[in-house]
Amino acid sequence: MRSSSGMKLLAASLALFAAACSATTTRSAAPPPSGASQHSADWFTVGAGRSDFKRTVEEFDRVSADCANACKALASLQRAADHLCAVAEPEECSDARVRVDRARRAVESQCGGC
Repeated sequence: MRSSSGMKLLAASLALFAAACSATTTRSAAPPPSGASQHSADWFTVGAGRSDFKRTVEEFDRVSADCANACKALASLQRAADHLCAVAEPEECSDARVRVDRARRAVESQCGGC
């Protein structure tokens, strides 16, 4: 048999544990900070990253003759490479970074930079 002081200690420990658990649950239910990036689940797939990068490469190739549009397309290309690198293997990321670097040099050569 347990002593009454042992039972009281056990009850107090359980009460503290329950309070700690409910406090943790309340804090985790808080909304994400304002400005936090929200992506759909599809964004996190390699296929979405590849598609995004391919689309922006084609856009850059189409508008690279116009400096204002080339700079915007270069920024999009950089963002798409970041996306791809977040979800793809290092080798594919490296290839994307090389493509962005080549595009950046072309814009600097043709337009003097952005």
